[in-house]
Amino acid sequence: MTEQQVTDWAAAAGHRTTVEQIDDPEGFVAECDVAPGALAFGRTAEEAQDEMRTVLLDWAALRLERGYRLPPVRGTVAATAS
Repeated sequence: MTEQQVTDWAAAAGHRTTVEQIDDPEGFVAECDVAPGALAFGRTAEEAQDEMRTVLLDWAALRLERGYRLPPVRGTVAATAS
């Protein structure tokens, strides 16, 4: 899978992210339903969403490194590590 494909997957997955306010100094947490376990925090909702972009790229890279497929997201194709 190319770097561009991973970037495209992460961008598509970012549209499946939810951000919620939490009672914590960080303020907000972002979660993505297609990337189980991926969490990002921020003082604002925008910071949490921005951090999630980086988390999704790292989540995808680790999954591919371990030989797992990326889950399909909004028309993207699940791919294995190459």
